[in-house]
Amino acid sequence: MSEGKKLNIFFLPAWYPNPDNPIAGKFVIGHAMAILEEVSHLSVFYVHPYKNASQIFKQEVFAKDGINHLIITHKRFDGLLFPVSMLLYIFSLFYGYKQAIKLFGKPDINHVHVLTRVGLLALVMKYIYKIPYVITEHWSRYLPMVNNYHGLIRKKLTRLIARKSSGISAVSENLLMALKSHNIINENSMVIRNTIDTNFYKPKAKNETTHFKFLHVSGLEDKVKNVSGILNAVKELNRLKLVFQLHIIGDYEDKKTFEEFARYHHLSNVFFYGELYGEELLKHYQDADAFVLFSNYENLPCVLLEAICVGMPIISSRVGGTDEIVNVNNGILVEAKDEKALEIAMKTIINTYQQYDLALIRQQAIQEYEYKSVGKQMLTFYRLAVANYHRIK
Repeated sequence: MSEGKKLNIFFLPAWYPNPDNPIAGKFVIGHAMAILEEVSHLSVFYVHPYKNASQIFKQEVFAKDGINHLIITHKRFDGLLFPVSMLLYIFSLFYGYKQAIKLFGKPDINHVHVLTRVGLLALVMKYIYKIPYVITEHWSRYLPMVNNYHGLIRKKLTRLIARKSSGISAVSENLLMALKSHNIINENSMVIRNTIDTNFYKPKAKNETTHFKFLHVSGLEDKVKNVSGILNAVKELNRLKLVFQLHIIGDYEDKKTFEEFARYHHLSNVFFYGELYGEELLKHYQDADAFVLFSNYENLPCVLLEAICVGMPIISSRVGGTDEIVNVNNGILVEAKDEKALEIAMKTIINTYQQYDLALIRQQAIQEYEYKSVGKQMLTFYRLAVANYHRIK
């Protein structure tokens, strides 16, 4: 394949926006946008089992933001009928992929996002259609503190899919090391970070206020995000008579518990907004002074990237790849579950906020996470993958 030829790429994500979760796999969209102008065609093929589907099988074909889509939704059954769901999913994968080729042409490379199910599809298509595939892993399940990677068959299959691929990337050094510790390896392996639309996530002039504003954005699942730990830190800081606010965006069943906690402890400086998207969400980023994330485990959270692209200091627990994001110029790291350390970090940022160079925070974030930078890495990854495939086939 000539160096100058633009590639036709298929994205095969296990996670993608769907009726159950409109922001699922939004980092996959980020990677798509990063390479969109540098490839001949970019198509997404995604299958979603949906419990509330009105039809057994539904196929949608559309283009959005220059990306071709083939989305198949099938009825999801639970309990004794779960095997029916599995058969529907397998049928949707293989039937749908053939339809994708008819619609969008044969790709030069399949790009799997999140193992293992769609990786199996890519492995089979490698032998049927002679199409190489690469893998990008986003899932924190492989990290030691998560310990959610089980099953002998799953492990053997995952290792096989990785070995037969033409390359593996992970969105953080930490995750790539975790994959290698599970023997999920390939000679073409590299870190390709999540990316952010830096033209959208940008600062605006802030109004002078008497309240320092912290922002937290997440799915609010406490066992992961430890929002309760943040609220405990707020409770203690209120006793010190610090003047600040905490704005919490997101929704989950735990949200009611957090709201009750805030009412019981008279945390009148804590505000809940539910799920917000687009311009509504951006406004909260732009109005905030600092971002706080106190997760028990993470990988490379996009919310931290969004915050520094807007140009604000961040506080995060030292988990997953967060220490690859946070540095002395843009924030403070604390140990997971250490509420006293979080309390001190929040107090410190309030008192030292003027020392942060907000323009520098944004400038460094752009250099690392903008579409152009990440897209260049992805194209290098593809070229190596295609070269390796033709060398060893």
